[in-house]
Amino acid sequence: MFSLKTYEHLIRSLGATARPFVTFARGSAGLALRLDVDYDLALAAAVAAINQRLGVRGTFFIQVSSAVYNACSPADRQAIAQIGEAGQFIGLHHDARGTVLDSDQLQREYDVLERLTPQVQRVVAWHNPPADTASLDAAAEKAGFLSTYCPEFFGPDRYVSDSNCRHRAEQIAAFAGACRAPLVQVLLHPVIWSFDADGMEDVLAALFGAKVNQLGRDFMQNRLWTNALCQRALRMLDAEVRKA
Repeated sequence: MFSLKTYEHLIRSLGATARPFVTFARGSAGLALRLDVDYDLALAAAVAAINQRLGVRGTFFIQVSSAVYNACSPADRQAIAQIGEAGQFIGLHHDARGTVLDSDQLQREYDVLERLTPQVQRVVAWHNPPADTASLDAAAEKAGFLSTYCPEFFGPDRYVSDSNCRHRAEQIAAFAGACRAPLVQVLLHPVIWSFDADGMEDVLAALFGAKVNQLGRDFMQNRLWTNALCQRALRMLDAEVRKA
């Protein structure tokens, strides 16, 4: 139900609405395709490649303070470069942790992202946003950023999302096709479409397995770990899993 093949079909369906794919800017009219990178930049780069092949430009929102990926690592820097080379826009995915914005931290994170890619725009999408984002949006605008949650882009008549697999491809396409607002925002998460999954539990289970395997490969770069500690660690992990 959620797969890269289904993602491609969804993007083709969104293109059939005859709305142009646009970036987030005041006065834009069309379809703003937003892609929040919550867990993995390599998966996002694969989705960006599909967009490029279909002639579509979306805006990928990247965290620079994520707990589960490191935008400054060599592998993730390469993934960010691939997203930009695929002709995609890039924005900042920022975790404000409440309704009071630390504008200095927002700017620091943007400065890091700007050093990583020339495609970055001064547009921000809140990570795990509060129910009411008005104060965050206003503070971001005062700091020179545009929020994807401002009323021009966000509301029940102009926004649809795949968050937690709440809406499936056909529902998202139907909403975009029926929308009467000048701009419709479609939020998708690359991780949701990167595994053959039926729901969010499947996605998270597959993602966790992939992350653990990658961590194992990274640790294998250390000779002492490979020669002496790896099997001990695997036994300890197996014991913890059995207890759980």
